[in-house]
Amino acid sequence: GDGRITLDDLLRAELFASYAQPVVERIFEQWTHSRTSFATETATSASDDAREKRKTHIDAESFRALKEWTERKSKSAESLRFWFRVVDVDGDGVLSRHDIKWLYDAVYKDESTCVS
Repeated sequence: GDGRITLDDLLRAELFASYAQPVVERIFEQWTHSRTSFATETATSASDDAREKRKTHIDAESFRALKEWTERKSKSAESLRFWFRVVDVDGDGVLSRHDIKWLYDAVYKDESTCVS
């Protein structure tokens, strides 16, 4: 491979096989290991012409760090901040009813959304 891990690669990774797809997508969006660990591309939204930056891949070093970090199931402040960002889907810094409903819908409501 080229050393670049895309969202599709992450969805196929055994490590995340039991995770719901929307959760893996949020992990991919929120994971930052280093300033150069991922690339972005400018994408045009289909619903409007707003342009947004979207992560296209992470590098192999960042994936290894994510894998090690996830397997350790760390309870550090850094870990808690990361999982908070994953669940805070609207990015307002508060876990609202909307965020918790998203998590429920993604994980518990429809188990068919799991990657495996």
